Amino acid sequence: MEHSTEPIPLQSLPFELQHLVIQYLDPIGLISLSQTGRFYRQLINPGRKEQVERLLALECLPEYGGDRPAILHPDSDEAVAGPDWHRDAWPEHHRWACAFCLRLLPHTHFDNHSLLRRRYRKPEPGSEVTPLTSWQPGSGRGAGQNARRRHQQRQAGAGNNPPRASQQLGWARTWRKCNECMFQRGELGHVDIGRPSIYTRRQGTPEVPIQISRRVVFRSVLDRYFPGLEASLESGPRPFPLRKDTLSRADVSEETWTMYMVRCPGCQRWQEQRAFQIGDCNKHWKPRVGLDGRLMGYNELWTEPSSVMLDEVRCNGCFVREHGHQALRWKLVRLFRRVIQELFFKTQSRLNQPWSSSSDTYSNVPEQYMKEFWEMQRKAHYGAVEGRDCFETKDGIVCMTDYHVATLTTLHEEFKTLWTVMRTHADFVEEDFLEDARFMAWFNCYHESEAIWKWLREVLCEVERNPDMLVTWALGRDGASLM
Repeated sequence: MEHSTEPIPLQSLPFELQHLVIQYLDPIGLISLSQTGRFYRQLINPGRKEQVERLLALECLPEYGGDRPAILHPDSDEAVAGPDWHRDAWPEHHRWACAFCLRLLPHTHFDNHSLLRRRYRKPEPGSEVTPLTSWQPGSGRGAGQNARRRHQQRQAGAGNNPPRASQQLGWARTWRKCNECMFQRGELGHVDIGRPSIYTRRQGTPEVPIQISRRVVFRSVLDRYFPGLEASLESGPRPFPLRKDTLSRADVSEETWTMYMVRCPGCQRWQEQRAFQIGDCNKHWKPRVGLDGRLMGYNELWTEPSSVMLDEVRCNGCFVREHGHQALRWKLVRLFRRVIQELFFKTQSRLNQPWSSSSDTYSNVPEQYMKEFWEMQRKAHYGAVEGRDCFETKDGIVCMTDYHVATLTTLHEEFKTLWTVMRTHADFVEEDFLEDARFMAWFNCYHESEAIWKWLREVLCEVERNPDMLVTWALGRDGASLM
């Protein structure tokens, strides 16, 4: 007897079998079936719960970044391939589901807790977080739940084994909310009386809330507040990476910054804090707000402490519409000068490293060579010519003079000659110098700091000649972009 190989239409099956088949669909298939015609639309009648399940299933698809989840198991040896949360410029097609506004949104629409906490993370591909739809026919809810439970047990194998770390991910994604939904529900910016935001996780005010976003690696504070600006400079990109001041390592040239998303009360869009010119050159700065609504804690980038009313800030686009092009240019130039001043301080401290009062270099120099060393240090402090200034101030920027940098360059060459002589001495302990990463960075990479210092001078002059380039940069980029 031959059996027919033609597929049997689902609608030709008895209702009981149709219900059973539908219960074993995934959330995406359930909604797709309900859209095939009036009969299944009325039969399934998908509600909000089914729509949420569909979005949570969609975010796990490869086209939305579900095949590369940002997962790191702190209590497990399991490793899941994924992008570096701190470094990668995440592709625009990566999306996460908001279970309240029912949208698939980029990561910039969520705070970091909604994406990185284990219960909110995208599950590992092939996990059993949402294997079936929760849809049940009206009178068969109990039986349907039992069928779902039996299916999950079969998929998971023998039942008493503790779940793996990857199986614990994403179980609370139905509670995930985007920043705007939390704002509309009144969950952001509220501070208890007597407890300013320094003691709470919530930042900002009810009118202008602030949400913690990703931590991103930048090469310097200039890249943090003016990302991509170097590409438009006639001076060209930075000649060398700016090394960090570390005692143990001399090869570190990057810093990790916490990003903050701020809701502009003008355009009602969430944008990164650099679009509002609030922050600090210290990477540990946090947007703490006092009970009077003023930013507190660290100094802001271009103001005195506690002088900024957070409810009055506007993004670059809204600010230029309210106050004009010239006012925005003035703000951006002042911000740029503050950032450049910080880079001058760091670069000049590297040029002057062994001669500064905080350096321990002198304690490692053999006694018979101390006279030569002290003479070098005197020139570094007071200049090769008495009465000649070592620093100059131009447009509020304090930096070394060209003559003083030339003096430090000469002293660097003289010390290298002295170093060669000291190494021949029996009492010379080379390890004392080698263990000082700051000194070795100065000794081996002085030319890098000198080139960066000259580059900063050129960049400052270029922006002073054409300050409108900052306005073009600010208005020509997406304020919500983190990099």
